[in-house]
Amino acid sequence: MIWALWLSKPLRYAVIGLMAMAGYEAWKIHQRNIGARVAIEKVEKANETAIAIGNAGASKSGIAGVSGQRDPTTRND
Repeated sequence: MIWALWLSKPLRYAVIGLMAMAGYEAWKIHQRNIGARVAIEKVEKANETAIAIGNAGASKSGIAGVSGQRDPTTRND
């Protein structure tokens, strides 16, 4: 009986179509995950750079040649 159903062209085309749609949706999810990973890496790199710049500015605020304490949020690069 299953063989007889598989020999039905409309049923075969419907099954093949559903498999193709499922494959396409899986591919889209995979591509979205790749994009999300790249975006997260960019944000993490930007955060590390901002932290390094902030720490450099904060460390310069206590130099003896500067009169008074400098605002650590200012930049001079």
